[in-house]
Formats: sequence, structure tokens, C-alpha cells
Amino acid sequence: MNFDPSGDLDRAEAVAQEGMELSAEAEIGSSLAASLRIMLAGPAWVGGDYERAKEIYEEGIALCREVGYTYRLPDFLFSLGYQLLLEGGYERGAALNEEAAALCRERGYKRSLEYILDNLGWAALLQGDHERARISFEESLTLCIELVHRGGNNPSV
Repeated sequence: MNFDPSGDLDRAEAVAQEGMELSAEAEIGSSLAASLRIMLAGPAWVGGDYERAKEIYEEGIALCREVGYTYRLPDFLFSLGYQLLLEGGYERGAALNEEAAALCRERGYKRSLEYILDNLGWAALLQGDHERARISFEESLTLCIELVHRGGNNPSV
């Protein structure tokens, strides 16, 4: 069986969009809206609509900042930062990942931190700072090993 990462992207986007609309109608709250927004970005990104994905990440960052929702903020920051790194926007991409890493460390979130550190390693490498890249990659690898030994990437780990 072959895996098609594009799958049913239209359906995934429609379901995520419907969730956003229902949460707004029900006034469920901004934290759920932020969580749904990150789900909405996935189909756009996988489908190659990087501009739409970046818009969603920017909206998510603004929403999280507005309501002080720090749990999902690092996801939006590192996702937008990663996309910018891919496009050659090393400075802003690195800055967003630095902010995400600082938030994760400050709040004790290990969820996603290994990806953020990997992004920082690539940002440093692409900017020619091999020592900083090595440090970020080593920290990311160490965290990955720790998370595997503790039973996975559990946000409470």
C-alpha cells in the first residue's frame, strides 16, 4: 500500500474550517480556535499552498498573543519560522524559532522543542555558524532520546 501524503486535503481543510466556524458560533474560546487553526494550516502546507499556510500561522500567532495562549504559540512560531527558513528568510525564521524555544523552556514544554532546536540548527548552518548549529543539533538529538525513553513526545514530559 502506497502512502499519499496529499490524501484528501480538500476534505481535511473543509473539516478544519467547519470546526473554526462552529467554535466561533459557539463562542467556545480562543484556545480551541488556535488549536483548530493549526490543524487548518496542515492541509494548506501539505498541499503546497505555502502562502496560505503562512497566513494561517500569522493569524495563529496574533490570536495566541491576543489571548495569552502560550500552549499553541510555539507551534505557530516554529511552523512559520520553518517555512521562512525554507524560503531563505533565515533571520526572521531563526528569530521565530528562538522565541518558540524560549517559550518552551520558560513554560517547561518539551513538546515540539526537538523540532524547534532542529530548525535552529539548520538556521545556524545556513548562516555559516557551524558551532551554533552543532550545539542546536546536539540538544535536539539529546531531547529526542530523552523523550523516547520517557514514552514519547508527551507535552507533560
